[in-house]
Amino acid sequence: MTRSRMASVAVLWAVASLIGSGQEYRAARNAVCAPGPVQTVLQVDGWFEGIATAPNGNIFTSDQESLNVFRITPEGHVSLFAHLFDLDNPDAVWAGALGMTFSADGALWINMLDFWDGSHHGVFRVAKDGSSELAIPLNVNEVPVPNGLVFDPRGNLYIAESFTGSIWKVARHERVATLWLQHELLAPLPTGWIGANGIVFKNGALYVASSDQGKVVRIPVKKDGAPGEPVVFASGLPFPDGLTLGPGDDIYAALAYVGQLARLADDGTWEVLADMGIATAASPVFGRGREKDTAYITNFGTDGTTPTIVKVNLCDPLR
Repeated sequence: MTRSRMASVAVLWAVASLIGSGQEYRAARNAVCAPGPVQTVLQVDGWFEGIATAPNGNIFTSDQESLNVFRITPEGHVSLFAHLFDLDNPDAVWAGALGMTFSADGALWINMLDFWDGSHHGVFRVAKDGSSELAIPLNVNEVPVPNGLVFDPRGNLYIAESFTGSIWKVARHERVATLWLQHELLAPLPTGWIGANGIVFKNGALYVASSDQGKVVRIPVKKDGAPGEPVVFASGLPFPDGLTLGPGDDIYAALAYVGQLARLADDGTWEVLADMGIATAASPVFGRGREKDTAYITNFGTDGTTPTIVKVNLCDPLR
């Protein structure tokens, strides 16, 4: 890169940083950078769905088969952080860790599906020392597939349930989930089985991936905490799975069966940013600090010969 080019990059990046979000932010970013190459972060045999970023920039994910939780540093060091529990039947296929998120106190929360006997079905809380507990038990008949989950700024927890197309809410400092919303826009198709999936909170509303329908649905949260009327925010997405907020406060979606990462603009239009070269792009998150432009994506369909987690820097400086 020439010295003049480097200076232009620095100026435009400074402008983008000052703007902070929105159309101007994206335009400034696009002028100075583009997605870089996809890199393998982790490659082990297992089933990986959820992923979350800790405040210090470490990345956490879990394996549905072993129920181990892994910690990955920004430098790429991988270590075992926690073990949730031992399956009574190691061949039980209807058990596994799904969505993950962090609470304000630094605890990691993980949705656990347990169709085997239901005794571990619900939301686990993993403390900073790696100890874990089933913090919010869920009825497997009422909340069969607790998938994505997110906290709002007030500390309320929302759980996206995929089979019934519903959102369940756990009020701050409580440990009981109540039905918050069930809607046809969040329901699976008659020929499918996954409705409400990834979920994020942005500007006073929940955004939920409705996977079978290929949509992201916006649900306003009223001042009294009740749900507003759901509306289609984006459509035509090829099976959107996990959602996350990223650079520019945009929503980013993992497009599962095409193995891609997409960015959704404020008007609901979307563009594919990177083809991850993986079987099933399950969930994306972004790093912190110097890695704030780096997206990490889990690959659900791995057999030990393909990446479990990949990453891509979405603002690799143009040359």
